[in-house]
Amino acid sequence: MPPKKKVALTPHKLTSMLDAVVALQKCLSIKCKIEQEKLKKSKYLVEIEKLTSEFQNGVKDLQERFKNDKDKRKAEFGKKFINYMKKTTELKIKMMKEKERDELIDCQLKNCYEDTLHMLKLSIENMLEAADKTTEQYKLALKYKKIFETTKLKGEDINNLDIDMMKIRLKEYAKGLKAGMKKK
Repeated sequence: MPPKKKVALTPHKLTSMLDAVVALQKCLSIKCKIEQEKLKKSKYLVEIEKLTSEFQNGVKDLQERFKNDKDKRKAEFGKKFINYMKKTTELKIKMMKEKERDELIDCQLKNCYEDTLHMLKLSIENMLEAADKTTEQYKLALKYKKIFETTKLKGEDINNLDIDMMKIRLKEYAKGLKAGMKKK
């Protein structure tokens, strides 16, 4: 059986996702404003912004250095991109383990529980529809679907889902870049 193709969100599903995001953001901005502001001051967020700026400057430099060699530019970009993704993923994971993140999640679950659960369920359903059943992303979505349907949502579940998804995406980026480089 051929692998399942990635399915684009239908206009209805896209509207539902956007509505869920807006509802959750509205609730958080009203009921968890203080906690959001604390998290924005994270030292890891400052480091991520610095890395992003360095990455963007590095890309501009690559474009200049390898103006006439598209293959070398692409290869060097791939290396820089994976390095950037690894570093930012590590920082994001560290940020998720901070006290301020826990405070925001606690506030979110206390004040915006239904919006949060709805958003997570929609996200999981979309991942299940879009991912091939053999992928780590599909298996992870299935695992969290069961968790979200059978137990009360906990901050630990949200953090673990976010961390697991970041690790999977990082692997997928690396695998995609390696496959792209081998096609040459």
